[in-house]
Parts: sequence; C-alpha cells; structure tokens
Amino acid sequence: MTYNKIDEIESDAFEDLPNLENLYLEHNNLKRLNPDSFNGLDNLKLLDVSYNQINEIDDDTFEHIAILESLNLDGNFLKKITANMFKNLEYLTTLKLDRNRIKSIDSGSFKHLSDLEDLNLNSNKLEHIDRTTFERLENLKFLYLADNKIDEIESDCFTDLINLTLLNLSKNKLRKIELNTFSYLKSLRYLILNDNQIKTVEPNSFESLVYLRTLLIGINKLTSIDSRMLQGLRNLEVLWFSFNSITHINPDAFHDLESLKLLDLSENKLSEIDAQLFKPLKSASLIRLNGNNLNTDIVSFVNKSWADGRDFWLINIPYLKNLVEENDYLSDWSQFLEQFGNWFLNFDYLLERFLNETFFSLDSETENSKTSDNFRDL
Repeated sequence: MTYNKIDEIESDAFEDLPNLENLYLEHNNLKRLNPDSFNGLDNLKLLDVSYNQINEIDDDTFEHIAILESLNLDGNFLKKITANMFKNLEYLTTLKLDRNRIKSIDSGSFKHLSDLEDLNLNSNKLEHIDRTTFERLENLKFLYLADNKIDEIESDCFTDLINLTLLNLSKNKLRKIELNTFSYLKSLRYLILNDNQIKTVEPNSFESLVYLRTLLIGINKLTSIDSRMLQGLRNLEVLWFSFNSITHINPDAFHDLESLKLLDLSENKLSEIDAQLFKPLKSASLIRLNGNNLNTDIVSFVNKSWADGRDFWLINIPYLKNLVEENDYLSDWSQFLEQFGNWFLNFDYLLERFLNETFFSLDSETENSKTSDNFRDL
C-alpha cells in the first residue's frame, strides 16, 4: 500500500487480517492515524507510516497494536513528542522518528519503551536534551541525534543508557564537552561528535568510556589536544580529529591509546610534532597528517618514530613520495603503491562509507557489526 495517495484509513479497515504482521503505508498522504484503524491487528509486529504528512499522534493511537516491535515515522511533520504518545508499546524495539520537525520531547516520553534498542531522532529541530528525555531506556543500544540544533546536554541525561553501543551527535551546535556528559555510558563503542562547534573538551571527559572503539570529533573548533583529553581510552581503534584548528598536541596526549589503528589529524594547523608523540601507538596502521603546516623535517621525525622497526604506518601526502625515496624500507614509489595502494587510494571512500552507513543511517546491530568489522580489517 506504499506510494499511493491514501489520506485516511477508515475504522476497522484491517479487522479481517488478524494474522498480519507487517503493514507498510509509507509515501502516502496520511495526516492523522485513527486508533480504530488498527482494530483486529493483534499480531502486528511492524508498522511503517514513513513519509506521510502526520503532524500529531493521540495518546491512544497504538492501543490496539500493543505487541508492535518496529514503528517507522520517518519523514512526517511531527513537532513534538508527548509524554504518553508511545505508552502502549512496551514491546517496541525500533523507533524511527528522523526527518520530522520535532523541537521538543516531553519528560519521560520514552519511559514506557523498556525493550527499545534503536531510537532514531536524526534531522529534527531539537535544541536541548535534559535528564528525563531518555529515562528508563536501559536496553537502548543505538541512539541517533545527528543533524539537530542541540547546543546543550545536561550532565545526567544519559544516566539510564547502560547498554548504549552507539551515540551519534554529529551536525549539532555543541560548543563544549563537560566532564560528566558521557560518564554513565559504560558500554559505548562508537561516539560521533563531528561537525559541531566544539572548542573545549574538559579533561577526562572520555575516561569512563573504557570500551570505546571509535571517536569521531572532526569538523569542530578544537585548537589543542591536552594530556588528559583521551585518558583511559585503551580500547580505542579509530580516532578522527580532521578539520579542526589544532596547533598543539601534548606529547603525552596519546599515552593510553595502545589499541589505536587509525588516527586522522589531517586538515589542521600543526606546524610541528614532538618526535615521541606516536610512540605509544603500538597498533597503529595508518596516521594522516596531510593538510597541515608541517615542514620537510617530517622525514627526520618519521625516522625517529620508526626507531622500533614497525611497519609503514604514516601518510603525509605532500612529502609521501620523498619519504619513500629517501628510505630503504621500500625500494621505489611503485613498490609503495603495490604494497599500500589500496589503503591509500581508497581511504577517503572507505571513511565516508563508514560514517554514512555505520553512524548516520544504521538500521540494525548486524549491519553495524559488519560495517565496522570490515573497516577495522583494512
């Protein structure tokens, strides 16, 4: 029933379909959902009403489909999430609300959704997240808040999200990361803070994220990385600082990053780097430094950094060819391309795919695992 011009569903429209489990009504002209329209759908598990014109939902709208597991409301005209909108959906695991016009969420709006695992609020108009927004969502694994207008997050707003695996806050207006913002997210694996206005990260802000594997904080306004910003991140594998204004990195900034495989410092304002900076990165496979103000002494710096005899792991595009030619670990430029060309030539594509598929529009934990595992195997 998709891609039609349905603007209303009459009462009892589906009463003769008691065994129906999936109902697709996306891309129609529905403005309102009538609770009686779902009479008889006692076994409905999935309801997709995305890309309609729904602008409000009554408290009793879903009372007849109480065992629903997946609800898709993407691309509608909702402006507010009210406290009892989803009160009857205690078995819901997936709720998609992206690409609406949501500006506010009443306190406790999701507290009835004790089984919820995947909540998508991307591309709305949210400005503020408070401590009651996500209360009682102990089973939530994926939370998408990208492309909103969030400029403040209360320090205790993620208190109940003890099983959260992925948090996407990219494309917002955050200016500062405070000490306790993420302190309760003990299970977090992926944290995306790209494309905000972050100037300050308080020391030890990420220290409690002991299982974090990916931290993306590019396209912000950071000017330095101090010795305690990344403290405690011993399982971190991917770290992206690209497109900030970083001029200084404390020599001990990466001290705890023993599992890091990919570090992107490209497109900053670095003019010098301490020769010992990358020493702790025992697992690093790729470091990007292009788009900085580093001078030709980079070759000498790299030689010092390779004192332990590790394999090739640094890419600084302006000096890459000279680096290869002036060192005897690779005989010539063609040998470099043969050995490392796939990484070098496909890195931007893979990173873009990684961000888009894994963080912005991920639909399942399975896909998340598959995408991130592929990236990690590069």
